Amino acid sequence: MKILCISDWETGAFEVPETIDKDISLIISLGDVYRPVLRKFSEFNLPIIGIHGNKDTPGFPEYMTDVHLKPKEFNGIVFGGCQGVWQYKPAGHFLYSDEEIKEILEFLPRVDVFITHNPPKGDTEIDDMVHNGFKSFNDYMKEHRPAYHLHGHIHKNKEFKIEKTKVISVFGMRELEITRHEAAGKDS
Repeated sequence: MKILCISDWETGAFEVPETIDKDISLIISLGDVYRPVLRKFSEFNLPIIGIHGNKDTPGFPEYMTDVHLKPKEFNGIVFGGCQGVWQYKPAGHFLYSDEEIKEILEFLPRVDVFITHNPPKGDTEIDDMVHNGFKSFNDYMKEHRPAYHLHGHIHKNKEFKIEKTKVISVFGMRELEITRHEAAGKDS
């Protein structure tokens, strides 16, 4: 299954392409993608799923499926996730402590592809509090062993592994190929 991940379009550095690969069957928003951008991606007539980032407003447009604690299956692969980032300011949307994320994740069953805005603790985090990773994400991966953890927020494209989970950070737009066999953990 070929997917297109989008994240962190608030920078203004990206433009929605006129066409995308015809083999893409799902678009995933990893947060901080404004509604006009989502609307343009909806014109490709593909399912769009996602979670909220810290710069998003509450709610999703009708053509998009929120997978925050609500897993959704596509082509035999289960996608689900957790919205938000660190509580780095007194007020705002989708801001949490690591302890709150730990409690929230108790309501997310095992998924094949774990989708978040904030990174996990580890190689993709930036040591500035705002972009630090949640240890609770690492704990979720250790317990549930998703094949992938896709996230945005750090404005880098990077890949590494935590346990058996392939962690992929997305900045802008990135195509990925995921197979049912791999998502089920048979290639790890």
